Amino acid sequence: MRDLNGAIFNTELNDLCRKYLIKGPVELTHNETLEFPKKYNEIKSSIFESFILNKEINFKIEGENIPLCVLVNEIGLRGIEELIDDNALSFTLWEPMIFHMTDKIDGLIPIAAGRYNSGPYVDPEESINLGLGFMRSPLKKGEIRSLTRKIRDLYLFVPKGIENDCVSITMSALESGKLESLGLPAQDKINNNLSAEEKNTLSKCASDLLSYKYLVRKHASASPTSNVQILLNDSIKKPLAMSKENIFSAILKLEDFPDIKASFQSMGLPMDELIRVRKNKNSKKFRKWLNTFNSISDPIEAQRYYLESIQNPKGLFDSFLGKSTKSIAMMILGAYVGAQVDTSIGPYVGALGSKVAGPITDYILDMADEYLLAELTKGWTPKIFIDDIKQLSFKYSV
Repeated sequence: MRDLNGAIFNTELNDLCRKYLIKGPVELTHNETLEFPKKYNEIKSSIFESFILNKEINFKIEGENIPLCVLVNEIGLRGIEELIDDNALSFTLWEPMIFHMTDKIDGLIPIAAGRYNSGPYVDPEESINLGLGFMRSPLKKGEIRSLTRKIRDLYLFVPKGIENDCVSITMSALESGKLESLGLPAQDKINNNLSAEEKNTLSKCASDLLSYKYLVRKHASASPTSNVQILLNDSIKKPLAMSKENIFSAILKLEDFPDIKASFQSMGLPMDELIRVRKNKNSKKFRKWLNTFNSISDPIEAQRYYLESIQNPKGLFDSFLGKSTKSIAMMILGAYVGAQVDTSIGPYVGALGSKVAGPITDYILDMADEYLLAELTKGWTPKIFIDDIKQLSFKYSV
């Protein structure tokens, strides 16, 4: 089973979909309903940024693949197909579950782990078809069949037994007081007096821990807006290496440009731009350049590396082969331009033709080097991608 090295593991789109789009036993409060547009736009902005900066996003799916429905609505069917072709999209079908007891029973731990064994929780095709049933404008039957064939092969599954110790670890954290910041007072894990709301919070902590274990096992990275590490914040320090999103934010701050998520929202959240920006050659080079960062933990260090990359661009002609290519290209171009100059100015220069043709030919070669070969000689720097993002923001600002 393949790993997700270099991918982002996104859990929040699934959580949002299941909370707001599937009617559950608990009714949404008035404030939760009012908060939906803001939360939805925040997640869209995060997804936009993640697709631009990372090679792949893997979405956690519990049952119906409603996140796929959301992505098709926002990006379009053709956009989804392009992400698939680019190996930029995948899903993890979430079989394990954490649940809590509604009644207080002395001597019984209030949360437990288990696994689904049927339905859309274990069957990718059923998950896809039920998820697409939430479409605003339903796809045609042929489109659904074609998309299902492509998406079902992108499903990953959670390793067996990964959920086994999540309950004991969470209860240990509760007993030692590590969850007090979440409103869960330290108490004995057996003789507990948790309210229904506190039990719900406790089960969410165990679920977050399970998601965290999965992304560690798969060598993936947590989405910037995910809370899968909330259980461990009291136990471990933040990773020494900065995330790509934090590196990107540090660079944008240096360029006096707003955070890409904030900028994306000010544009009006144009998700239809996602594929065009992601496939741009400068975006591809920028993602490759981001991978050259090695354990940078300080924003200032990230900015310094960015400036050094700008000052020392690497173009085609920086290599030995490139220099040879340039020489050959200039020789061919020089012979061609020289011939054109000789025939065109001959009648006017007379006896001085041979003396004048040389300087004029040199001048034309300089112009050719500057204009015709500019893309080859100047090299690429990460600032070219930043300028692309600025131009996109300007496009929507006017």
